[in-house]
Amino acid sequence: MFIIKPKNETSKSTKTEKLIKTCFSPQKLKIGIRKLKPISKGGVVIECRDDNECEKLIQEFSTNKQVSASKPTKTNPKLVIKGVNNTISETEIIDKIIENDKPIQQFLVDNKILDISSHIKMKFKFRLKPKTRDNMFCIEVSPQMRKTILSSMKTIFIDWNSCRYEDYLPVIRCFKCNSFGHFAKECKQIDDS
Repeated sequence: MFIIKPKNETSKSTKTEKLIKTCFSPQKLKIGIRKLKPISKGGVVIECRDDNECEKLIQEFSTNKQVSASKPTKTNPKLVIKGVNNTISETEIIDKIIENDKPIQQFLVDNKILDISSHIKMKFKFRLKPKTRDNMFCIEVSPQMRKTILSSMKTIFIDWNSCRYEDYLPVIRCFKCNSFGHFAKECKQIDDS
């Protein structure tokens, strides 16, 4: 699987798809395309039968001046920590987690990790109502750290609180048609007005 993006970011996915289909022939290149799916910013995701075919097609696209081809980058999983006391700031949260949770400390020692930010870092704080006593934080963890947390900890201890956590899975929703998977600015539903 790889991503084709237009060099002109104002282009639409349908235009990029049309360009791909006119410039390249899977039959001539002897490549099997499993899926062609539009994505945001005028891009298209192409899935081939195997990695060798993907590499071959990426090489073909490298000569094209209108689009660029690349493999998708993997992102680390994110966790939401709920019920954190509102006296704890965004800069303190990671230190407090490491100080209070033995499995995380053990993971860092066992793997001889000096750069903690490659395995756990603060992403953002959720905006909650001003009168609430507790906050929610989103942290990004490495897959190995996530596995350690899930397998050995039911809650994350932060100072005097035992905080629940869960995977952070953002949901994209269109407020024009109320469907999931796209934003209102990308909505293709026709207005009846």
